[in-house]
Amino acid sequence: MIVVDIYVTDDDIRDGDPANCSECPIALAISRAVPNVAVHVFDDSIIIMPFADGESNFTLTLPVNACNFIHYFDNGLPVQPFSFQLDLDE
Repeated sequence: MIVVDIYVTDDDIRDGDPANCSECPIALAISRAVPNVAVHVFDDSIIIMPFADGESNFTLTLPVNACNFIHYFDNGLPVQPFSFQLDLDE
C-alpha cells in the first residue's frame, strides 16, 4: 500500500488559482509530493497522469476535508492550510 501525506500550505493557497484543475492549491501540493506527474483536481476526485511513457492515468477519490477545501477556495471563502492522505493504491 502506498499512502502519501499531502500538505496544502499557505504558499499553495497564495499561489493557487481558483477553479483551475491543474493549478489549484491541492494540485500544487500533490504535484510536490508525487513527482513526475500531472494532476487535475475536480470537486471530489483527482486524475494523476504520469509523465513516464507507458504508465496509465488513474483516478482517486478525495477525502471530505479536501472536497470542502475546494468548495470554499473556489467560492472565495477563507481557507487554511491542511493535510490529508492520498492512497495511491486505491
